[in-house]
Amino acid sequence: MCSKNVLLSASLLLLLSMSVCARSSDTSKQLAMLDVRFDFGETGCGTCGWFVVVDGVMGGRSSAELSSTSKSIVLSGNISLENRGGFASIRTPYEKYNLNGYTQVSIRYRSTGQAFAVTLNNNRRFYLPRFKHTLPNTDGQWSEVSLRFDDFKKMRFSEELGGGPSSSELKKIIRLGIISNDKVAGPFTLEVDYLKFE
Repeated sequence: MCSKNVLLSASLLLLLSMSVCARSSDTSKQLAMLDVRFDFGETGCGTCGWFVVVDGVMGGRSSAELSSTSKSIVLSGNISLENRGGFASIRTPYEKYNLNGYTQVSIRYRSTGQAFAVTLNNNRRFYLPRFKHTLPNTDGQWSEVSLRFDDFKKMRFSEELGGGPSSSELKKIIRLGIISNDKVAGPFTLEVDYLKFE
């Protein structure tokens, strides 16, 4: 009888410790999610999962490729206006980015040939609105800017529908992106050191 009690107690202790570990792991994940940043040079993550999307998905002829250096990611290519095209972009995979509680995104970058824009998506369908903030062409010079969410515009293609995202919309961001914003034909380069939410 005594050995059964010992086994029962040991089992309960094991289950309790597993529960504590699970809660501790969940807490660690939550804390990790509080820091939303892509520091391409410091983390050694290469492109950190970001990938290229060009107007070829709609029949356009623009081209682009994404590479990484020890300090940055580099998007380079050529914008074509043929077949009603005219854009190149980089985007994250679909994830859950709860940005509620942040007020802005800071980015260090340099660009030539095109102005760009940071985008925040909370819909998977391309024809639904997203939030967008322009990044001026820096003519190859490094620039560090902070873009307040209040200054983002809700856009459907080129149509402005309203202002920045609400708290409830910030909780449901599922994709981040950077897209060319000029619709000017010709070569371009965009190099990004980091992008972080503050």
